[in-house]
Amino acid sequence: MVKRFSAEDFTEMPWKNGGGVTTELFRLPDAQGGFLIRISRAKVEKDGPFSFFPGIDRKLLILQGEGCRLLFPNKEEILLQGRVLEFTGETPIDCRLIGGSLIDFNVMSARNYATAKVLITKNLTGAQFAYHTRSETLYQFENEEVKVDFPEDEHIGIWITKK
Repeated sequence: MVKRFSAEDFTEMPWKNGGGVTTELFRLPDAQGGFLIRISRAKVEKDGPFSFFPGIDRKLLILQGEGCRLLFPNKEEILLQGRVLEFTGETPIDCRLIGGSLIDFNVMSARNYATAKVLITKNLTGAQFAYHTRSETLYQFENEEVKVDFPEDEHIGIWITKK
């Protein structure tokens, strides 16, 4: 079975740090009102710090825009389209935009619950989710044995492995 989520199913919410707004595409809630899995996209219009999410592992990629410089405590990363960056939600990170605003895509998983793998691909064998960037549609696959090929467009494939 395939579930399809589009704009009317998504929820906009302010960033935890108050610096912007996220469009939440999918959330698997936990018992305390937080989440175990969250898939979202956000328009980033200004430089600033990332929100603090203790116990959460994050995967981030750029959908639109020139990218950003991410300032970690001991290093700097340049994040451009086509690359997935992984980091923990506890890590203090400051974002500096390159050439203006951008739209990012974020997969967050509670470290004690699951791990997430995120790829930009046309073949989604075994994926639980696929995000089509052009139509802004998220697909959830109920059967982990599903084999999906998108011959015309690449999608963002998301594989969740429960611990």
